[in-house]
Amino acid sequence: MKLRLVPSLLGIAAAALWAGAAVAEPLPDPAPSPEFWDPPVVTPSGQASRVSESPSTTFVITADEIRHSGATSVPEILRRVPGLDVRQMTATDGQLGLRGFAYEIADRILVLVDGRTVYIDFFGGTSFEMLPVSLVDIERIEVVLGPGASVYGNKAMLGTINIITRSAADYPFAEARVDAGPPRDGRVGARYGAIQGAWRLRATGLARGLTPFDADGGSPATAGGGTLSATYSPSASEEASLELGAMNGDTSIIPTGSRVDAFGATLAYLRARGRLGLGGPGSPYGDLNLDVVWNAGRIQSATFPSAGGGGFHAEFHTPYARLHHEIRTELFNVPMQARWGGEVRLNTLDSTVTTGERPLWNGAGFASNEMLLGRWRLTTGLRVDRSTLTRASISPRLSVVWSPAEHHQVRAAFNTGYNNAHLLHYFADLDIARDAATGKTVHVQGNPELRAEHAVYGEIGWNGGLTPWLRAFATAFAYRLEDWIVLDPQHLTTDASRTTIPYGNMPPSNVYGCELGVELTLLRALSAYASYAFMGPKGAGEFPYMLDAHGSPRHKVSAGLRVERMGAYVTVDAQYFGPSAVARVPDDPSRWGGNPFEQTPLDQFVMTNARVGYAYPSGLDLSLSASNALADRTRQFPGAEAPERRVAVTAAYYR
Repeated sequence: MKLRLVPSLLGIAAAALWAGAAVAEPLPDPAPSPEFWDPPVVTPSGQASRVSESPSTTFVITADEIRHSGATSVPEILRRVPGLDVRQMTATDGQLGLRGFAYEIADRILVLVDGRTVYIDFFGGTSFEMLPVSLVDIERIEVVLGPGASVYGNKAMLGTINIITRSAADYPFAEARVDAGPPRDGRVGARYGAIQGAWRLRATGLARGLTPFDADGGSPATAGGGTLSATYSPSASEEASLELGAMNGDTSIIPTGSRVDAFGATLAYLRARGRLGLGGPGSPYGDLNLDVVWNAGRIQSATFPSAGGGGFHAEFHTPYARLHHEIRTELFNVPMQARWGGEVRLNTLDSTVTTGERPLWNGAGFASNEMLLGRWRLTTGLRVDRSTLTRASISPRLSVVWSPAEHHQVRAAFNTGYNNAHLLHYFADLDIARDAATGKTVHVQGNPELRAEHAVYGEIGWNGGLTPWLRAFATAFAYRLEDWIVLDPQHLTTDASRTTIPYGNMPPSNVYGCELGVELTLLRALSAYASYAFMGPKGAGEFPYMLDAHGSPRHKVSAGLRVERMGAYVTVDAQYFGPSAVARVPDDPSRWGGNPFEQTPLDQFVMTNARVGYAYPSGLDLSLSASNALADRTRQFPGAEAPERRVAVTAAYYR
């Protein structure tokens, strides 16, 4: 009876909204415009372009799709992307895996907000619930599958996610949203943009309280923060901006082993940007761009182990600066778009789980170019990075996009990616498991001799319009992964008191797979999508820990449906994740000898999100949502909380 309650409520609400919708409004156009199928993007090449021109497989989730989704967090929204696997660890921690690597820390995917790196450098992961970004503030999310190191360098090894927010220049007004539901969940987000002469001002704020899935009477994990920005643009070719943001609060994650630990954190950033048109508007000399960022944070936990006892504490600072030149020109009547520049980055850490830390510098130079040769678009790129403890990483790119007919593209791409060891890899000094009876521990030791991870990648893809209202896509890919960084059981040492495992580099491994799907939009009142993704490693034992434990499922199926009529709407999204496996240290200390890691199976599961609502002409939007609507309580990772169905009422004002 309980399982059927939420679908019944949604059905009753949908029927009521449909019955109350006006019928005098004329029907919309029968097919969407070409721009609907080919939205603008900036992430694939670092410059403004469109999805059809992208040198890599790219998906865009729009603000409209985000606001009307039954999902209420960024990781849950990203489940719809083929090849992107999301595991809900806790109510405040969703981690991502891309094409084969869904672990407790997503440290091989570059996550950006408006082009600013937001991963926590000392351990490489991203805490999405600690980003000062609410759903009302997001304009779109661009997801690029495949390496992007030639553009972004470190961390863009398997893919790049860029959360684009709504600027004051394009959205100079106020918007707000409130979500509330049992047991004690709530989210509040608001933004305001204004234009005053040459100034553009924006302020955002958010707060959330999320009850753990395995609550046992526990209090909600709360957090809050926001951003302030001011942009001065005296002309179309000159612009300068200053932005700051912060988030403070609580979250629960699985940093190691199979236990959830509670953490408190303060994460903040300061950013200054400038753009100068060389020669004025319309000049062939292009734009000079400067981006200076300082990311910083403090994280603490009373339960996570530390080398000296007394709880965990870490403070990190990551300043970086990037200067690049963009130019659009023609050479022998061939249109070209070029980008070149350099970057310098510093990482520092002071923590209770590391010893012997030292500042890590990274310097880089990069260049890329796109040429349009009739129906052919050729993209080339090269980036060279040099870090304090590693040799140079050279990241080339070559992509060819052919348009055999209007609204059809065929793409062949060769990309490379790399991932430097982070500060925890280099300087770790902590216990991750302890035998209560004997006191013996499993100890993790850093390794300053680690090499950077590298990926060599190729893909062939097609996307095209089968009709004005139906599109399809298909992509096949293969990875060659080298020097994968893991806890290395082949070099462990053991004595009476502890087993010590250092980090190490694994032998090469191979991954291949494909994604295919269709998207439909009919009369702008009905839209739907369906996709299938397959991932397969080449041979057992090639993955980390000498086990066939790749984290992501071999099979994933996604589907969604949205129906609108005169302001009323219903949206349903569902994803099936097949079974997979990860390597874990077992709870039984008697099995710690030799290789202390065991292959731990992960069960298949289905996640479904739904929303029914009504959007008034005034901008008021009232809706009812259900995340995990079918109440699938399968734990999505060892030690993770069992997801619960959460129902929320949403009141929003959108423009």
